[in-house]
Amino acid sequence: MQSLNQLIQLFEDKKANHTILSNGTFYFGDPWEFSQSNEITYPFWGCTLNNSVINGNLATTNFQFFFCDLVHKDESNETDVLSELQIIAMDIYSQLKYDLENYYDSTVNDSAQLNDFTARFNDEVSGWELSFNISQFYDQSTCSTISTGNAGRVTIIDSDGNVLEYLNPNTTYTVTQLTTLLQDLNTTPPTTIIQDLT
Repeated sequence: MQSLNQLIQLFEDKKANHTILSNGTFYFGDPWEFSQSNEITYPFWGCTLNNSVINGNLATTNFQFFFCDLVHKDESNETDVLSELQIIAMDIYSQLKYDLENYYDSTVNDSAQLNDFTARFNDEVSGWELSFNISQFYDQSTCSTISTGNAGRVTIIDSDGNVLEYLNPNTTYTVTQLTTLLQDLNTTPPTTIIQDLT
């Protein structure tokens, strides 16, 4: 499973390798912070999180992207800006979908929402919002972080019900192999094999 930081790095790599977007700024964070944090170079690619959902062993994260550029004061180039950025948004969606599904064992929904906007943010830019989900396998049976206390504690019990060991998360237990053969293959096999663990 790719972490949020790994996904953001993938987005930044796509921006850096894109013919047009590589000249502009990429920013991850809330939309109202875009122009407050740093100076923006256009064309701009902004990214923010919508909701995330865990459903069984599937973790789905919804991202919202903003592709925008400056428009002349007389708005004479607004249609050109919208046209070019729509193609860029669809191109980035296709590239991310392909990479995530073929190299990162993720699923990107087949339908993405694409909405245009004009005179947005402090610089009154125009462009497109692109929203789609990235779903990844999430193994609920394991924990990737170190735990303290008894969370995730495992008890090793022998066949007689005796506690042999308590294991904390991220520890190992070695089972001693059977050293004595209690039954050979020429006699009737037992219905239960009991092995003492030491």
